[in-house]
Amino acid sequence: MIRMTMGAAAMMLLAALTVRADDSRSRWKGQWTSDSTGHKGPLKATVVQEGPDSYKARFAGRFAGVVPFMYTSKMQVTGVENGRVHLAADRKLPMFGQFSTRAVIDGDRFDATFKAKNDQGSFRMERR
Repeated sequence: MIRMTMGAAAMMLLAALTVRADDSRSRWKGQWTSDSTGHKGPLKATVVQEGPDSYKARFAGRFAGVVPFMYTSKMQVTGVENGRVHLAADRKLPMFGQFSTRAVIDGDRFDATFKAKNDQGSFRMERR
């Protein structure tokens, strides 16, 4: 039998009621594409809500089919409309300089654009 204090029960209820336009605490799978170079590759992400206005996203993928990459980014909620969560992140990445991401989580879709010093493109993923 599991015993729970009122405080623990209240915390679990509060966590369950945290405002989310959708169930964005999830895993995603798809691909990234560079509009600048035409390169593309597989991409996975784990997105976890950290608060009412921020998410932590961990991206992992491959470049040229064999070169792995991974980075973590804190994404700020810039808006919520019709069940869609709009996110933005700006971060300095080695070799890329300032890396900006704008994303929309819409149900089972995670669509984003990115811009870096010499590159721009998109991430297209679905829930896995």
